[in-house]
Amino acid sequence: MVSHNTSFTNILDAYEKNASASLRQKRTFKNVFFYGVCFVLVLVAFLSAAVIIVGLAGMISIENIGVYFTALGTFLTSFIVLPKVIVEYLFHPEEEKGMTDIVKAIQEYDTKIRNNGR
Repeated sequence: MVSHNTSFTNILDAYEKNASASLRQKRTFKNVFFYGVCFVLVLVAFLSAAVIIVGLAGMISIENIGVYFTALGTFLTSFIVLPKVIVEYLFHPEEEKGMTDIVKAIQEYDTKIRNNGR
């Protein structure tokens, strides 16, 4: 039979490994997300500049440029809202709190057991 201290140590070791892996994965996701968003914003800026230059060269009518900027405004609005929602779920701040609460509860239980055993 495994002793209480060994079980507690095993639980804390598992928690540490899980928390460490989770933090590494979150860091990777944050980098990918950040650079992906930056890439899309730069791409949109270049495409906008290209449309303006082509429009000024007379290849696109003024009405089409207005439609383009309306579409661009709609895209940018959704581009601002969607990443915010993704970040809220992908990098949920309560996740670490939940893990910490579990360890705290185990420690409190362990202290209670030790005090009642005396």
